[in-house]
Amino acid sequence: MFVAISTGPFTHLDHLAPLCFLLEIPLIVTDECHRALGEKFYPMVDLQYIPLEDLTLEYIANHFDAILTCGKFWAMELIPLIEMLYGKKIRFIFSPHGNSDKEALLNRPVSQDIDLTYGKEGIPIGNIRYWFYKKHKAHFDDFAQDFFRSEKKTVLYAPTWETNATTTSFFESTGKIISTLSNSHNLLIKLHPLLEENDPAAFHRIIGMYEDEAQFILDFPPVYPLLDKTDIYLGDFSSIGYDFLTYDRPMFFLKSGGRLQKCGEPFQKAVDNTQKELSETRKKMYTDAFFACEPEKIKALLLQGLKNAYSS
Repeated sequence: MFVAISTGPFTHLDHLAPLCFLLEIPLIVTDECHRALGEKFYPMVDLQYIPLEDLTLEYIANHFDAILTCGKFWAMELIPLIEMLYGKKIRFIFSPHGNSDKEALLNRPVSQDIDLTYGKEGIPIGNIRYWFYKKHKAHFDDFAQDFFRSEKKTVLYAPTWETNATTTSFFESTGKIISTLSNSHNLLIKLHPLLEENDPAAFHRIIGMYEDEAQFILDFPPVYPLLDKTDIYLGDFSSIGYDFLTYDRPMFFLKSGGRLQKCGEPFQKAVDNTQKELSETRKKMYTDAFFACEPEKIKALLLQGLKNAYSS
């Protein structure tokens, strides 16, 4: 049986759902909240719930032949264990979950069994989330429409979370951003689900202080319904910045470092610059970051790769 399994943050749903839809495979979640989000936002996918405590090595060995996952270490850790304990070789397909600069800055690549990529290496999937969004645009836009009731231009601030490779701008900059932009713009703040873990007290204090001045977006996995109507992007190292390249619109940054910074300018106070001079830079960065998305070719390459793996 070929399945996808999501055990990470709920944002992984938005990366796995397009592939599950294309490949016509179930998407297994291990968290009740993720099940609710999955059923709400991705009804076109066969979503199944298995409690994490039931998803044992024995269960995996007995029920699955191939697993699609965003878990970077699944293949490295589970293939030898399952083969040693149960004499079974399961194929693990790794799906990237964001085309950000964090991995490049961290410089700690992990070898995969079967590797899906946004670029030309491995099995290229391109911007499959954008393809998926366009296929179900009316469905997804219905969830996002309440964020865009204002006639003001929309600024989407998408801070990343704190990692060994990058720092977040959220805790130090949110107050300044809100005081600068909330009166003149429709300000949306899409929060990374792992930000709360960095500093729970500060996270909730900031939301409580400013919830009447900006729209904080939580528990909202799909990103393209937001980006489609966003006029201006504001961020640090979030992969959402690469997703926003799809639209070739102005970008501003609160942190320095990484390739994406070439596509915008540092945030001072104003976000009025149309940045027309950066249009070609953004277009080139997009084509470098995302290979062409050819759904049927992706499906054929992946299934052929699995077939070859089993026959070898």
